[in-house]
Amino acid sequence: MSDTREQLIHARPHAPEANTLAGIATHTLGAAREHVLGWALGRPLADDIDRFDDDATIQAILDLAEAVRDDMAAAFDELSLMPLETLVVTPGRGKQPIRSVLAWAMLHAAEHVGVAELTSGLLAASEA
Repeated sequence: MSDTREQLIHARPHAPEANTLAGIATHTLGAAREHVLGWALGRPLADDIDRFDDDATIQAILDLAEAVRDDMAAAFDELSLMPLETLVVTPGRGKQPIRSVLAWAMLHAAEHVGVAELTSGLLAASEA
């Protein structure tokens, strides 16, 4: 079963510019870190933190998810002490209130959950 799951997360559906489930997962987790830690809190992060890693294993994704969860818990503790109207500089968007950055982070993650569901459906349909 594990080999089948690993193959599934690395499969690319027959659709233009489709990503693998591994790529979508790593990008979504990295982008959440970028939006909350980098944009909202202004912490320096690696330039490629939100890259699509099509070669990530299930265990690597689970480890990344756990690390992001821990980072988010600490970040939200810090953010809970800050006014959400505080302006922060965001790449390509200029100054934005923290509230907008957090809303963008949630929207971005939700979009990629939808993309992952569509990708799973396309992969399942191609096997039927």
